[in-house]
Amino acid sequence: MDQDKKIEIGSTRAQIEGFGLYPFVVASQIMHEFLERPAQECFFACIHLDNDSVTKMLNQKVGWQFMTPSQDFADAVGEGSTKDTLSWLVASSDTFAHQARVVSDAMAKGYVENRKTGEKLRLDLSGFSLATTYQNHIQELAHGRFGEMLENAMPIPPVDARKAFENYMQGAKYFPMLSPKP
Repeated sequence: MDQDKKIEIGSTRAQIEGFGLYPFVVASQIMHEFLERPAQECFFACIHLDNDSVTKMLNQKVGWQFMTPSQDFADAVGEGSTKDTLSWLVASSDTFAHQARVVSDAMAKGYVENRKTGEKLRLDLSGFSLATTYQNHIQELAHGRFGEMLENAMPIPPVDARKAFENYMQGAKYFPMLSPKP
């Protein structure tokens, strides 16, 4: 499994306005990365301060949390000189269950709906690995015991959460790395 220390989720486009695709697309990216090649440290986004709508969406609809990066972190990801002109958010392990629910809910509906017009667009999920290969994984993260444990535990590195999840899917019951939030 090829792993990066920090994986930036950025430049995401959902060009069909009014259908609420952006949360689904971003949550799908995180779930796919978590299942295929989890970051050693974190998934993050840095957004220009004037792009408040994306910042709010990531925080309020997708569950990401604000972070204040160290100068070393900003330098390591190539944003050292612009660190203070950006909003920084992180998708930590305790947000994965919520993001899996965003994905699961959209897949269960099978369509997206325009909030203003009521127009519905069917989602073709036939080639979507989260709806095929990883469907059971998404359901467990979204609605199962492991997702609940992850959501209520102190954040751990995504790569460690992925190892624990794989062990869970193979029948393990004890996860010492998942310590409850205070």
